[in-house]
Amino acid sequence: MAGGSTVRLAGRVARVAVVPPPGGAAAGGRPEGAEASPDVSAARQLQQQMQQIAAQKQQLAQALSALQSALAQIPQLQAQIQQQAEAQLLDLAMEIASKVLMQQVQAQRYEIEPIIRAALEHLPPRTPVTVHLNPRDLEQIQAAVGTGGLGEHVKLLADASVAPAECLVQTDQGSVAGSIEGGLAAVAAAMKGDRS
Repeated sequence: MAGGSTVRLAGRVARVAVVPPPGGAAAGGRPEGAEASPDVSAARQLQQQMQQIAAQKQQLAQALSALQSALAQIPQLQAQIQQQAEAQLLDLAMEIASKVLMQQVQAQRYEIEPIIRAALEHLPPRTPVTVHLNPRDLEQIQAAVGTGGLGEHVKLLADASVAPAECLVQTDQGSVAGSIEGGLAAVAAAMKGDRS
């Protein structure tokens, strides 16, 4: 036998037996001429497949959790997008309205009386006031309501520094400015307040 050991014994030998190394394996680790058992190999493959399935199951569970989290956020994102779109549409509408109003002012197609009355609403009733108006607007209001049409406590005064479609209402306590733009800004602020 190749790689064997020689043992010399003194005296007479009654019997000799060759015993394989512990575990029943030859020098190669398996019994000579023996292959791995088919049952052991199949068990190993099955165990590996089960480990792969468990790993895939864990990955699928993580993907499902991420998907559920994303789905839960959709209503909030929809509300946020809708709110932003509404704000942008309101701003666009106000910008268009402002341009239309400015065209009306330039073409002198507006009434100054509602602007004056809106400014007077911010004051206590019957407060003596002086309303400064652009000379053209003063002519328009005098033609429409006369000199006392806004009340005896209201004095109208031509002022070239006041732009058309605007007025400056002065009292002993202070002044209030009125304009088409101011009215439009108040409407926009009220609409934004209603939405919030």
